[in-house]
Amino acid sequence: MKQLHSDDYEVIEHAFQRLMWAGQKQFGVLLAEHDLTLPQFLVLASIHKHGMGCPVGTLAKEMFQSFPTMTGIVNRLKKSRLVERGDDPKDRRKVMISLTLEGQQLLNRAKTSRRKQMIDALSGFSAQDRREFLRLLTIILATLEKENA
Repeated sequence: MKQLHSDDYEVIEHAFQRLMWAGQKQFGVLLAEHDLTLPQFLVLASIHKHGMGCPVGTLAKEMFQSFPTMTGIVNRLKKSRLVERGDDPKDRRKVMISLTLEGQQLLNRAKTSRRKQMIDALSGFSAQDRREFLRLLTIILATLEKENA
């Protein structure tokens, strides 16, 4: 494997920072068009992933948030009629959070908008360039995830 010069590392690091910043900013604008914040979107997506409902404590743990912070996010989503609370039939002490139909539809619209953003961002890439870009990203992610395991 060819060694990178220290300047290469700095350029790559700077490019990653700019990429993450631009992506987060663009995604934030998109979510604002759907009247969502990034934490709200991530919570909706996490609830959807869990299917029939998710305890608030699980959401807090997955989002690296405190229980009170997660309760605040859930309260705002409930006020907007995007989620609903219910009891866990197996343990009535647990509060289960589920998406409403409106919440599911909003999540789908936001995901569709994000997919269009990604397609537009990669429109200058050939199919071969996209595959190579994905291959390189996969290597970097595997390395970073291995180091953080």
